[in-house]
Amino acid sequence: MFVVRQGETVFGYRNACPHIESARMAWRKDEFLNADRSRIQCSAHGALFRISDGVCEIGPCVGEALVPVSLIVHQADVWLVGDYEPGLRVNMRGQRPSVDALPKGE
Repeated sequence: MFVVRQGETVFGYRNACPHIESARMAWRKDEFLNADRSRIQCSAHGALFRISDGVCEIGPCVGEALVPVSLIVHQADVWLVGDYEPGLRVNMRGQRPSVDALPKGE
């Protein structure tokens, strides 16, 4: 999984290209964006995806999309919403919130 921030908004996606399932997206450690940082770039074949919805605009998988991961930002922390397979992660404090306990719309 990886997370991209645009301004105050965060977008999460599974770390796999829709064109080649085993292809990881990072072209270098923790680097998921193209040179001008306007799109997500696949390391395997250079496909470019919109950050806002993960849809491929350039490359062999045009029209396909990255699999989104539901996130919420609460008090400056980014949290997963719901289950995530494999390896559900917790925040840096070792806690996992109850989604029902979090304020709506933050």
